[in-house]
Amino acid sequence: MAHFSYTRTGGLWGPNGVDTITEADLESFEQKMFKAINGDEGGAWSPSSAIAIGGSGVDLQGTGHQVSSGGKLAIKSGATLDIENSGTHTYGTTNGPKLASRSLARTHAFTPSFSDATKFSVSSSVAITVGSVAADNMTLAFDLPHGCTLNAVHVLVRGQSTGAPTGTMPKLSVYRHPTAGGTGAQIGTTTTDGSATEAAYEVDHLLSVSGLSEVIDREQYTYHAYIECPFGGTQQLGFRVNPCWTQSTHTSMDVGAA
Repeated sequence: MAHFSYTRTGGLWGPNGVDTITEADLESFEQKMFKAINGDEGGAWSPSSAIAIGGSGVDLQGTGHQVSSGGKLAIKSGATLDIENSGTHTYGTTNGPKLASRSLARTHAFTPSFSDATKFSVSSSVAITVGSVAADNMTLAFDLPHGCTLNAVHVLVRGQSTGAPTGTMPKLSVYRHPTAGGTGAQIGTTTTDGSATEAAYEVDHLLSVSGLSEVIDREQYTYHAYIECPFGGTQQLGFRVNPCWTQSTHTSMDVGAA
């Protein structure tokens, strides 16, 4: 029901209608006044259906407007929330806008560091080729929004070998390092390249660390993929590493979100 119903239909009041106000009329007036919103003194109401306000809308003035704990303000499909240039929005120190949970895959900027940079060559910022049989290791940094959950890290690699690969195979690990300094901690387990044939080893294939549930804290840590390069046995120069990419679940974008 959009409005209260008329106590008397149009034309039934006044000289051409009924002048007498009955007990039923008074009861009807009282019931409708009881249901009405008290705009001066306030109160609490629980409408049985939503109240839709169109026309010129509502102009909220003052500083006391709020959505109470447990409440929800939903911006429906096709609607917009406009914040003008002079308007602001603020969040608490541990809170931020919450997003519907979704999984994202993102490729990260190629910012490697090396145990010995003379043993590697970077090709057009898209891949690294090992230039030494004893190439040691490299570290690839990745950047994720604060508050998301890291699920997996992947690196696309390609080896060089004479025959079935033997010796030390490539390995991938994931670490977090305190921004204030100190010892890093491994996230998940180390994955070793399981290529069993030369053909499988010498084409692009993934090294992956999966099954993670690491909540990213950019205020406390930085995050890196650590790659131990192959050497020995049938391993040859030319092991190639491409940028890492991650899979993550996002339910919030809080402090430092990007």
